[in-house]
Amino acid sequence: MMTKKLLFAISAGLFLILVLTFTLRAPKKEMTSTCVTKTETTKMQDSWLAGVLDPGRDFEAQYGWYSCNKPKVGDLVLYRLSNAHQPVVRIVQAVAGDQFQLIPVEGRVAWNIKINGTLLEFNDRPYRFGSAGPPALALYQEVHRGQLDETSVLLFSTVSPGDTDSGSLGVISVQDLLAKVLPK
Repeated sequence: MMTKKLLFAISAGLFLILVLTFTLRAPKKEMTSTCVTKTETTKMQDSWLAGVLDPGRDFEAQYGWYSCNKPKVGDLVLYRLSNAHQPVVRIVQAVAGDQFQLIPVEGRVAWNIKINGTLLEFNDRPYRFGSAGPPALALYQEVHRGQLDETSVLLFSTVSPGDTDSGSLGVISVQDLLAKVLPK
């Protein structure tokens, strides 16, 4: 009798281990409408994403998307710098775990950035920003050895030097991402 109970307990335990193993290994699906609290169509207001989302072009903002989805490199996002400013659309260029390195531009009062060893470029030109002093990203790079944590992203525009992006503001909190942007 004891043997049957023991075999049953072992079998149930093995079954549970198998279920957990396959559940944890299963590819994670991106959430969709359950995360989105509001969808709004609006027009691009600024020219800082020239060639990607030009001024006057319509886009759909899916508010709440990042409450249950992690940002991905290449995502267009709507974020708000502060309540005193209108939200802006920028491109996610680095996410949690990515490495970045600031590089002073020789002969200029500016900086470039490498992300995961690759120089950030738009239209085959290195993206540059900053001034003679170290940019806002310099302190984060020093303290975190240039690696983004789970709460941070780097957002950039396509026009250099950008406005209200990581070149001037530094690391952006994922909590400041209001919506995922889908061009129409």
